[in-house]
Amino acid sequence: MPGVIIVDDEVGARRGLRRLLEAHDDVRILGEAENVAAAKDLLAEATPDLVFLDIEMPGGNGFGLLEALRPETKVIFVTAHSHHAVKAFEVDAVDYLLKPLDPDRLATALLRARQRVEAAAVRPPRYNRDDHLTLRDGRRTFVVPIRKIVALEADGDLTRFLISESKPLLISQTLGRFAKILPDPPFVRINRSLIVNLDKVEALENTSRNASLLFLQGNEKPIGLRRITATRLREALGLGR
Repeated sequence: MPGVIIVDDEVGARRGLRRLLEAHDDVRILGEAENVAAAKDLLAEATPDLVFLDIEMPGGNGFGLLEALRPETKVIFVTAHSHHAVKAFEVDAVDYLLKPLDPDRLATALLRARQRVEAAAVRPPRYNRDDHLTLRDGRRTFVVPIRKIVALEADGDLTRFLISESKPLLISQTLGRFAKILPDPPFVRINRSLIVNLDKVEALENTSRNASLLFLQGNEKPIGLRRITATRLREALGLGR
């Protein structure tokens, strides 16, 4: 089982979750954080495969941590509030646990996390740049040259394809599935919600200290990026920070 970090502003909640996790021999707890800022500091030192994340915390909503996580990092939300559940699954959470935690429910969530980690380790053959991708949208089937794919955006369990000289396609498959089969490079997953074709990057414009606009060939509207994501893109392009 992967290494785990716990992010929760309540000391008692962190202590209780740690105690429950310690009953699972294959779980390695790498650290704890009391808020989003502290979690980002922890992530500079630790590389977790799974994060247990509270949502409503002083100084920052738990969703604000997601961009700082590696795209492959799994997330289980742990919260006292049920009304964030839809958004949690839109960002591809493994599970959504309500406080107080039930040990059996936690065990089920851990099993799901294990299955996702194991599935991610199995890598199907990747396509080549000159291949075509067959995409099904309801009753219609599209054959798309991979070179024409500009970017892919997650939309819950769906994926939106931005394609040169064509309208966007919304496909009933997850972004993670395409991250495994598209050629890398030029396709790079720069956060949990976006895969970019580096060959289609025209410009990256800083609009503030913490935000940038990404301009892509064949895409009319620029894509807004936060600082961490823009930094990852620059590194993928060999531009440094």
